[in-house]
Amino acid sequence: MTRELTTVLFDRKKRLRKAGKAAVEIRINLCKTCRKYIQYTTCTRAEWTQVEHSKELKAEVKRLNDIANAMILLNEELTMENLNKRLGLKSKVLGARVNKEVKEEIEEDKMLTSKTSFLDFFELCVNSADYAAGTRRRKKVIYDSLKDFKKIKRFEDLTPKNIMAYHEWLCEGDRTLVTINNYHKSIHQYCIKAMKKGYLNNDPYIQCEIPKGTCKMRKPLNEDELMKVFHHNLEGTEEKIRDLFIFSAYTGMAYSDVMLFRYKKMTEEYKDQVFIDGRRLKTGTDFYTPILPHAMEILQKYNYELPYYTNEFINRTLKEIRKKCMIKKPMTFHIARHSFATLCLTHDVPIADVAKMLGHKDIRTTQIYAKILPETVSRHTRSLIDKLR
Repeated sequence: MTRELTTVLFDRKKRLRKAGKAAVEIRINLCKTCRKYIQYTTCTRAEWTQVEHSKELKAEVKRLNDIANAMILLNEELTMENLNKRLGLKSKVLGARVNKEVKEEIEEDKMLTSKTSFLDFFELCVNSADYAAGTRRRKKVIYDSLKDFKKIKRFEDLTPKNIMAYHEWLCEGDRTLVTINNYHKSIHQYCIKAMKKGYLNNDPYIQCEIPKGTCKMRKPLNEDELMKVFHHNLEGTEEKIRDLFIFSAYTGMAYSDVMLFRYKKMTEEYKDQVFIDGRRLKTGTDFYTPILPHAMEILQKYNYELPYYTNEFINRTLKEIRKKCMIKKPMTFHIARHSFATLCLTHDVPIADVAKMLGHKDIRTTQIYAKILPETVSRHTRSLIDKLR
């Protein structure tokens, strides 16, 4: 009996956002020590659904799965060398196909010396890694904070006492506990990496208790506030960014998915209602959400091609729009997604349906987004009282 030993992956290395296209790969899992990624093609987000369901891809997956199963049935040693032979790949060719992670390790090893400090090691790891621009900026902020702290420079300085002192130092500023915890996660990541290379003898974080903190509860906009923003007279860039915000608030789509949205390739009509049938860039989960009238109005305004701006620029502009519209709640692009979830639940859309619209794997994630408004609770209470009478 054959086993499923192959998996199809799209955008495994998170290149889609920067390049517009990403790799479609087939992963072969022979065993824990023998896992191979084979690139099948590259495509855009809009093309991915068609590629995923193509006969050609399915045939290639079956071929590779049969090869992997044959190795097991014939009791061959499950090594990368034997797998490559089966696939018709020579070791010299493989040398040219070393994955990005291994290349990063090689570059780091070339530059590391016995005199390398932890700060140098941290900076080297960040510079050699294939991080997105936003991630690289966040890592740089953490690196700068270590430099400003001044007590953690060498590998020997990575002691539980110094780490807790660094934690207290971070708490003196205006950073939240969630932010500080993320600082520690990055530093801990490089501590583990340093241990593997022999620069650290043990993990200093084992003896540290770092509080995680809790995220601030985001306050979604209600219908009246959304309409206030929607009807406010704005011009130029502010008008376009306001329209993107409203489009998200009436579809539930996250920033990256809105920027990749293509009307002709990602929509379908069902009973006179247009739905977006897509897949989330962040998690790869499918979502199915209606284009409500206000969102459709915006699409028609831009001839079904939405304008593009960076998330950072959008959020800066939304601060100004918030002031002009006299909205007291903070406004970021992600607040629009929260507002959509609240809007749906306010109008009694089942939470399981809201989860499908938002592309959540777990309904508990939807519960975080879902802020039931007081009037909704009040309405349900009156209804219950009437029924009990």
